[in-house]
Amino acid sequence: MITRRSTADITGTNLQKLTATYQQALLKQVVPFWLDHGPDTTHGGYFDWLTPTGAVVDGDKYVARQAQQAYAFAWLYNTVDAQPRWLDHARLGVTFLSQFAHGDRLHCYEQLDRVGHPVELAMTNESDGYTIMAYGQFYRATKDDEWAMLAKALLTDLLADLADAQAEAASTTVPSIRKTRYLREWVTGLEALLTCRYLLDEDSWKDRMHELVQGIQQLFVDRRTDTVRPCVLSDGGYINTPEGRRLDVGLTLRLVNCLLTYCELVPNRRLAQQAAGWCLYTCEQSWNETAGGLRNYVDQKLQSTTEPDGYYWNWIMGEALSALCKSYVHTRHNDCMKWFQRVHDYAFAVFPDSTNAGWHIAVDAQRQPAWPLKASPIVNCYAVVQQLAVVLKTIQKL
Repeated sequence: MITRRSTADITGTNLQKLTATYQQALLKQVVPFWLDHGPDTTHGGYFDWLTPTGAVVDGDKYVARQAQQAYAFAWLYNTVDAQPRWLDHARLGVTFLSQFAHGDRLHCYEQLDRVGHPVELAMTNESDGYTIMAYGQFYRATKDDEWAMLAKALLTDLLADLADAQAEAASTTVPSIRKTRYLREWVTGLEALLTCRYLLDEDSWKDRMHELVQGIQQLFVDRRTDTVRPCVLSDGGYINTPEGRRLDVGLTLRLVNCLLTYCELVPNRRLAQQAAGWCLYTCEQSWNETAGGLRNYVDQKLQSTTEPDGYYWNWIMGEALSALCKSYVHTRHNDCMKWFQRVHDYAFAVFPDSTNAGWHIAVDAQRQPAWPLKASPIVNCYAVVQQLAVVLKTIQKL
């Protein structure tokens, strides 16, 4: 846990210049690319494979990426500026999802073809979680009960699945085979519940959030070292495998962002301090002192990682910028802004495309674009749009 310091706020940082930088990046670089090139005006939804100039690489559509983009633009409409074009862009996504993304039992598919035929079933709750978020934000913008009903039905099932997992973890039955739990599914649940808080009464929402946060702390936080583990046994036990040992940088920062947003709504100084501590630890452990940037994974026992780690992703830097900014608001710890400035300088040096609109998905150790793509089934506009906007709003508050 980090301690609060009362030193001067953001020493040496020009807030007005930062505000202008983030406004330019969000509204002049990132958002226009997706408005111009993302929509599939023939079949609905968005194109998930795009070159730097906006050319379509493949027409298949990934439900989580479709939902993320719809959510991002509905969220912009609700929180930044009620621009009709942003709402229309979000409508294109939620309409396509409501028509084609759901199977017989409402759960979402993983992948569709361009016209909406199912291609692959979902193996995680990611498709459901982001679809909940898209419907919830679109309901918030339109007050159309159809979207609230869909979001609540999906959310009920998602939370029930996580509750079952927590109950199983608390049982004393010893499994005959290794059963694992993955933090990413719980973080997806947190994100969905935070987004849809206005669909539930306040007491119910607080109870559900408390249960999820408590479940994460019981299962995925190593109490001895106060570190976050992305993969554990069903009872929360440690797995001495490359997956069990790793520090998952992007996932940990997603968790930090969720918890700090929760602490803004339900003040909890202890939890905010803990989350900010995880944020600083993650930056310290994963920063590449030679090339700059935050690595994807770090083996916490300093053993060789089994994951390729030669690329630096825009979405991870976006999550870090948002988490560090919010951590500073909660703790006033100077290290948060020192790291913010370091990550900011790196991100704005390597990700903005000097030739075309938008940001590069990822760069290599030489700070060159890793692929000739602006969108893929792995990364789209979601994290960059939202986190640039979150940083902008947080700086404006400061």
